[in-house]
Amino acid sequence: MVTRTGDTSAAATVDYATPDDNGSTTVVPCETVNGLAAPRCDFTTAMGTLEFAAGENSKTFTVLISQDNYTEGLETLALTLMNPSGLVAGIAKSNRSIASDSSMSVGGKPGHSPAITLR
Repeated sequence: MVTRTGDTSAAATVDYATPDDNGSTTVVPCETVNGLAAPRCDFTTAMGTLEFAAGENSKTFTVLISQDNYTEGLETLALTLMNPSGLVAGIAKSNRSIASDSSMSVGGKPGHSPAITLR
């Protein structure tokens, strides 16, 4: 969940993205155990724009977690917010953890919704 605080009386937008390895010359094999979630192996790349209406203070977006056959332990997924319009905040980055192939966790608690706050 992305939450904006402060003055929410005007409409606002912010772009979001997960890492993407499409332009990478080095692709990490899916069985690599390094604590980092990898695009195409552990999740489907997500990107888009969140549009807040006047008075609206929260939005969500979905990151699809991939099912694979590797035991990798807890992996971190970086989420980036950028290009804010109508927001005081600049760029926000947040790391979230994938606890298993079916859930994301916050603070080591599987199943909790990841949250990012904009001011």
